[in-house]
Amino acid sequence: MFNLPDILKFRNSDVKEMAKNAVDNHKSQIASGKGFDNSPFEKYSEGYATKKRKNQFDNQKSNQVKPPNLTLTGKMLKAFRVQRTLVKKNQEIQFLYGIKKNKQGTKLFNHNEGEGGMPPRSIAEPKEKKIHSLGDEVEEGIVKDFANIIGKNLSRMSKTHVKVNI
Repeated sequence: MFNLPDILKFRNSDVKEMAKNAVDNHKSQIASGKGFDNSPFEKYSEGYATKKRKNQFDNQKSNQVKPPNLTLTGKMLKAFRVQRTLVKKNQEIQFLYGIKKNKQGTKLFNHNEGEGGMPPRSIAEPKEKKIHSLGDEVEEGIVKDFANIIGKNLSRMSKTHVKVNI
């Protein structure tokens, strides 16, 4: 009746949408002040928090200090985006997102690793790990996207509406 490889077939547009959703979910998780391990980010220093709260920085877009949202001007998270997507012939899918090595990338790296005088506010598990944790909001979003694509494929094959709930 159904061909399993066809049910699991991902189109380039599917993977691009999944990658965009992962970025949006990751930005949302960061804005809520949570790291990859779902623990709250360490608070801002008192001096920085006071200046941020009072809008005393040039080009400032956010004065939120609790929870820390890693947003002052918005430039760093604006640069946080999909870098590449790929669907291989064997249906292996890949997508890469983050920030390229530039001023904003360095800023994010310093937050993530706790370098450059910043406490660690890790948004992704260290590279040395074999399995990279991204945080519940991001990972649950990826699972939902997989389910939605499988449902879309089943709908297309059966010519009926199929919704997969997780």
